[in-house]
Amino acid sequence: MDTNIYESAVRSALKEFSLKQAIVLSLICCHRVGSYYDRFSRAETWGNPDKLRNARTAVYNWLKGVNTDYKGQSASLEVEIPDSDDFGSVEATLAQVAAIAHYYMVEQLESKEIQLTQLVLDRCLEIADVRIQELLDKDSRMEPSIAAIESHNIYQKEMRLHVELLKGIKGSLDPVEFVDKVLAVKKDKQEQFDFRLDEEN
Repeated sequence: MDTNIYESAVRSALKEFSLKQAIVLSLICCHRVGSYYDRFSRAETWGNPDKLRNARTAVYNWLKGVNTDYKGQSASLEVEIPDSDDFGSVEATLAQVAAIAHYYMVEQLESKEIQLTQLVLDRCLEIADVRIQELLDKDSRMEPSIAAIESHNIYQKEMRLHVELLKGIKGSLDPVEFVDKVLAVKKDKQEQFDFRLDEEN
């Protein structure tokens, strides 16, 4: 997929989205990247993954219409964003980007800004970028070009997934039902909403 086509599709869809539809996409994206932060936190004994999980739960409950105290969570999340320069590892960079995505998701709920979903999507693509660079750096001493990154299967797969999610959300009558379907949440564990997609999915 050409990046210009992808960007046009995202812009066009978000212009027509309601706040709920936009937040559904942000939530799904944050679930997909949450595991990077979890692994980093375990390895470095740094950060608080529960805050990220609680943020996702608060957003999910808001989608269900549950009275949720989400105000001020973005400030709480901000202090959990690691500075990758302090750790000097790919894992720290991935965790940093994942935490920033969560920050934007909660900030979106607080500010009611639909376009913040674009920043969440950008963080997912940034994670794809970091992973690709790590893979390509092993095979070459030269830094991979933008064209090489954007044409890589991981990046292409991520863009296609975003477009498919946009289409699915647009065609869904029930945002919570769509979230449950995509994330395969078991009904008896909705309150926790504590699961992560592996990065290979």
